[in-house]
Amino acid sequence: MERLNERRRLLWAPVLLVLSLQVLLGVAPIGNATSAPSQSAPSPPPSAVGCYQYDASTGWTSVECVPSTAFTESVADDEGGGTSGPPIYGVSINSPIATSGEVWVGFSKFTAESDSKWGQNSFSIQLNTNVFDNGNSQYWDQFTVQNEPNYINGHSPFAWACIQQLVVYPPPGSDTEKCVNVIIQSMWSTYSAMAEGTTTGGNLQGLYEICSPSGNCYWYSVTATDKYGLAGNWLESSGTVLGFGGRSKASFTSPTQEATDISIGASGLNAANTGQSWDSGESNNLSYSSANYAGCASGSCWEDTTSSN
Repeated sequence: MERLNERRRLLWAPVLLVLSLQVLLGVAPIGNATSAPSQSAPSPPPSAVGCYQYDASTGWTSVECVPSTAFTESVADDEGGGTSGPPIYGVSINSPIATSGEVWVGFSKFTAESDSKWGQNSFSIQLNTNVFDNGNSQYWDQFTVQNEPNYINGHSPFAWACIQQLVVYPPPGSDTEKCVNVIIQSMWSTYSAMAEGTTTGGNLQGLYEICSPSGNCYWYSVTATDKYGLAGNWLESSGTVLGFGGRSKASFTSPTQEATDISIGASGLNAANTGQSWDSGESNNLSYSSANYAGCASGSCWEDTTSSN
C-alpha cells in the first residue's frame, strides 16, 4: 500500500497544479454511493461481513449491499472464468500462500472509451486471483470496480465495487457476489482507481478507491465469507482496466495511455514471478508498451506496466 501511495503522489502532483477543484465524476451517484471524499487513505474498514463506505467526517459507515438479484439481472452471462481474454500481466509466487493483492490503474492520456456490450464509459478495474482447486471443483476470485453509466439492457445506470467468487468447474457454477454501490464515473486523462483484496479470519475483504481530478478520493469496502477457500490457495494476482463484464471488450480511442501496478503480498515474501500469462474473461484494445518487475518490500511484490494505443 505504501508503494502505491508514493506512485499516486508522483502521478498527481503536476496535474493538481492546473486542475480545478470541481469533482468530475460523470452522472450522479445512486443507491448508497454518496459520501464525503477523503484525500488520504482511511483507517482500516470494519471486519464484519457487510458493505461499507468511508466519509471524511464520520469514518466508515455500514451501508446496504447490492441485492444479489441485481447482479444476476444486470450481468446475466458469464463473468469470465479466466479463459477468453488475451493474456494480461501479473505476479505469482510458489510460497508462502498470499494473503493480499492489489491493482491500481491510472491514466495519463485519455480520449474516449466504449464497451462492446455496455456502451460508452462502461468498464471494470479487476484484481484477479489464480484458478484454484478445492475438493473436486475449481474456483476463481475477483475484486472489481465495475462502472455502467448507461440506460441499457433494461436497467438504470449503476456502479459497484464487488467481491466475486466464481465456480470455474464443474459448470454451471454457483457463483456468489457481494457488492456495494459506488459513485458512477466518467473517465478523464488523469482517472485512477484501486482494488485491494485480503484474506482474513475466514473472510475476504475488498478495499476500493476512486479518485477525482481534484485529488479527492472515494473509499468503499466489502467483506464476504470466503466461500470456496481462497485463503490457503492464493498464488497469483493479475489485472488492469478491462471490459465491464460478460466477456466484453473496453475499446479506447487513440491516444490513450494508462499505467497499472499489480501486487501480491504474504508474510515474509521476498520474491515473485512476473509475466504476461494470466487471462480474464474481459479485455481491452490497448497494447503493453512496458512492463517492469519492481521488486519486493514489506512482504509485497510488484509489477508495473504501461499500456497505450
